Amino acid sequence: MAWYYYLEEQLTVPFEAEVRKRSPTSPLSPGDQVQVIAMAPEDVCESEAFVWIRWNKRKLCWRRNRRRRPIDGTSVVGALGPVGGGGEPQRG
Repeated sequence: MAWYYYLEEQLTVPFEAEVRKRSPTSPLSPGDQVQVIAMAPEDVCESEAFVWIRWNKRKLCWRRNRRRRPIDGTSVVGALGPVGGGGEPQRG
């Protein structure tokens, strides 16, 4: 799980993000604004990376997706990338 500790060190939080795509397993809708607040616990991230987000005064665990680029063009650590895709928040 060295990748988990690397991402945890490199993730600069909090940051604002916007949902780009609807997911059938999520209460979030495209355009919803969220705040990425931390990496999820190690045991949750055994097979892929998850982050904690804050939305509507709720704290949710969200799957990280490395395929999208930041909306604002800011630099993001290469191994981490921005949050986005699959109903997930996009860094903004």
